[in-house]
Amino acid sequence: MKPNERQKKLLDDLGTGKITKKDFDQEIAYWVITEGFEELVPRPLPSMPILLREYHALPKEKKFKTDESFWRKPEVINYMEQSREIEAENRANVVWLMDVHDWIPEGDELNRGKVKERLEEFSIKGYS
Repeated sequence: MKPNERQKKLLDDLGTGKITKKDFDQEIAYWVITEGFEELVPRPLPSMPILLREYHALPKEKKFKTDESFWRKPEVINYMEQSREIEAENRANVVWLMDVHDWIPEGDELNRGKVKERLEEFSIKGYS
């Protein structure tokens, strides 16, 4: 069944009362485990530009004296934007995986373990 057909069927089943919200959530959890789970991994942050590394190496007094124009340099802006985007995606994936973990029945230790391991990967990278 194609993803859009599967989504439609699950939503139809939920809407008509054929399945409960709990059943719906469980179906979604197993769907995540079988399709797309390998994509739910922590994305690494981009490499910090040399300019920013040099800034971070400065003593506090010199950092305070850094001109405001420094923060408007394209490489600084691009790095900051990319980093924020990746951090937001990683945090969102943690929340999603926590939901998926909760939707898998307690007796299914194999799949709950897979999700828990993936959550630990995020935790190691500083996302929890």
